[in-house]
Amino acid sequence: MKKQRAEILAPAGTMNALRDGVLAGADAVYLGGQALNARRNAANFTRDDLAQAVAFCHLYGAKAYLTLNTLMFDEEVPQVLDEIAHACSIGFDAIIVQDYGVVRLLKQCAPEMPLFASTQMSVHNLADARALEESGFQRVVLARELHKKEIAHILQNSTIETEVFVHGALCYAISGQCYFSAFLGERSGNRGLCAQVCRLPFGTTDSVRHNLSLKDLSLIDYARELSDMGVTSFKIEGRMKSAQYVSATVSAFQNALSGRPYEKDVLGNIFSRTGFTDGYYTGRIDGKMFGIRREKDKALSQTTSSTTPPIEKTIPIEMDYTISTTECTLIVCDDDGHQAHSSFPPAERALNKPLTPESIEQNLAKTLNTPYRIRHLRGSVADDVFLPIAKINEMRRSALARLSEKRTAFQTYAFYAPDKKTAPPRTLHTPALTASFKNIKQFMPEFLSDLKYASFDLFTLLTVDSSFIASCKDKLVAELPRVYFDDEAKLETALRKLKELGVNKAKCHSPGRMHLAQNAGFDVIGGFGLNLANSEALAQLTQHDPLYLTLSAEMKRSDIAALRYAGKTAIIAYGYFPLMISRNCPIKPETGCSNCPGRLVDRKGVSFPVLCDGDTVEILNSVPLYLADKPAWFSTTDYLDLSFTIETTQECKEILHRYKNHMSTTTLFTRGIYNRGVL
Repeated sequence: MKKQRAEILAPAGTMNALRDGVLAGADAVYLGGQALNARRNAANFTRDDLAQAVAFCHLYGAKAYLTLNTLMFDEEVPQVLDEIAHACSIGFDAIIVQDYGVVRLLKQCAPEMPLFASTQMSVHNLADARALEESGFQRVVLARELHKKEIAHILQNSTIETEVFVHGALCYAISGQCYFSAFLGERSGNRGLCAQVCRLPFGTTDSVRHNLSLKDLSLIDYARELSDMGVTSFKIEGRMKSAQYVSATVSAFQNALSGRPYEKDVLGNIFSRTGFTDGYYTGRIDGKMFGIRREKDKALSQTTSSTTPPIEKTIPIEMDYTISTTECTLIVCDDDGHQAHSSFPPAERALNKPLTPESIEQNLAKTLNTPYRIRHLRGSVADDVFLPIAKINEMRRSALARLSEKRTAFQTYAFYAPDKKTAPPRTLHTPALTASFKNIKQFMPEFLSDLKYASFDLFTLLTVDSSFIASCKDKLVAELPRVYFDDEAKLETALRKLKELGVNKAKCHSPGRMHLAQNAGFDVIGGFGLNLANSEALAQLTQHDPLYLTLSAEMKRSDIAALRYAGKTAIIAYGYFPLMISRNCPIKPETGCSNCPGRLVDRKGVSFPVLCDGDTVEILNSVPLYLADKPAWFSTTDYLDLSFTIETTQECKEILHRYKNHMSTTTLFTRGIYNRGVL
């Protein structure tokens, strides 16, 4: 059976961008309201604008997807419900989400609305794609870091629709796992207000370099290959970009998919950062992927945008008319099977100049102020009859208006009032301590007397002596990688071996890895990578019966105290918090691996530790999060999790002692976001 051609999905931050994208031939458009979408700095759409935008898309045969793809706080639940109800009533074809709490609200209130998983959900492997498919998602937006073989693996082993970014800006960090902007500037990328820290200067010895700024992505040369692979939708990034950019990019991909010539130079001229990269898709992950927005690039954009001609798309239709003394009818139909007609009182006998087919068709063909273009016009007119020209024009206007009504008719989705039952307020108590260790050498057996759980990387645990595992008893936790591009079978094998050795708890940062661990017989713990920021999200993940769930580090402590959740929770209470995780090393292009200094320096001279495991790279905060002297801040939380990364064994021991005894510190530290929150 022949595979359907991939959908071209255009970004729209303004009505002009939406119009130009649709007129250029986009099959669908994604757009957001004034809040709760991952591009809150775009102009976006008012309540009335959204309805008009959806109607415009449907008129031209395009779909409209609403972005509700940011983290939600409890206080925003009423606003989210209002957005969902409005989307159900005005004809949106799907809703794109990131937050598991929004997922739960949609399942309760609008169970028939198609659900798309945002790229902010960090789906980069088959296990996560399958988990989302099983939980009711129709489509998943894959991470931009995937190699074509990895994309093919997901396509071949699942039936969920896949959306792949094919053009536009590349974040340095894996989407949904970047906290740099939030920690340094209080503007959360997970809340749609990224400050684009990665575009600022960072280097090792030379801080004027831009070692976190990637070139824009362009996979236009692989458009037909991706479509043939079975990718459902080609997503173009750019809700902050111009209408001309949207139009030019959509047109180029239309040509590429159709096998027609496309002007890649025009795409580079209208917007790029020192050109484009296809490094992740082709597996050429190196220094050539980095680039910045130069003055030359900006000048080219201005020139190209001002000379880009507007595109006018028309809808082909056929007209059939009958004019006689017994009937006057006009039938119009389009290629999508819509048909409309208008009927008027019969014509009169002509006293002077009778109607001719030529005079009738001349007036019926006046469609210049409409989206329609007549491809075939035919009909019959009786001899010696007369009809005022105004009536003929009215027949045309009436029939086309009815056709537009049919083309813009939409499916509404039922919206049900949510269940208002909530868990009781959380009780106050002193949280217990848990800890995660980057390596075994940091750990001492004596630490266990003060810890409820101790977490280690599951592959690291496979290298230790069985006596070590036995000595830790039920306190040992195997932590699955937060980001893992390799074959999931290796995770499953590692889990089985650890289970045989007596390990029975696993910390997971995604539902897919929770499924893997549970299937292997493990009790699961939800890691911070899940970005759990509200009571609804916590309730959504109770299906995994977790020992505890780690809350988002982007929550204010007042929001944490107000949570309504009956299960156990934890916060990251200590550590050099991982601000970014990426598949491309920011140091290697400058110094190589052998001379790696293990740090990046910003334009102010601040140093950020960098950790590499050979597959991914983490950039840590310059100072540790420290909360040992503030136990009352989190008295509704069950566990304080201490994250040890670059600390020595002695430092781990000292920090654990300070947390056990609620002691302050004289070293530089941060309270993180818990006090100030994020926008």
